Amino acid sequence: MVVIELVRGRNGRLWPAGRPRPRSELNRLRWLAHELVCERGLTIRAAQRAMLDEHGVRRSVGAICQDVRRFECPACASPAAGDG
Repeated sequence: MVVIELVRGRNGRLWPAGRPRPRSELNRLRWLAHELVCERGLTIRAAQRAMLDEHGVRRSVGAICQDVRRFECPACASPAAGDG
């Protein structure tokens, strides 16, 4: 079981405590999202569940999708071996 501390925002919605996240934390989460989707081959929703279950971090599907689309890891940047 993962417990995430929430605070009520000005708009009345509940948000994870500690927002906004520092740049270093966002970079770590972008690497993590890309690793789960690119290297493990998980779907965006499966990566969202894995981030919550394994790492205790809640990210929206849109944020994960954006991280994967905008970020390119070394494995994605280099052409796959044997494709020629």
